[in-house]
Amino acid sequence: MYDLYKQGSNLLYAIAEFIALYYNVLHKSAFHSSQQ
Repeated sequence: MYDLYKQGSNLLYAIAEFIALYYNVLHKSAFHSSQQ
């Protein structure tokens, strides 16, 4: 049961990291387009 919880938390962490990276890329591209 603990291993399942550990895998689930690792998956959530990976998803959160991916979302943060994706949001950062969107924010940077929007920032660059507004600069021009």
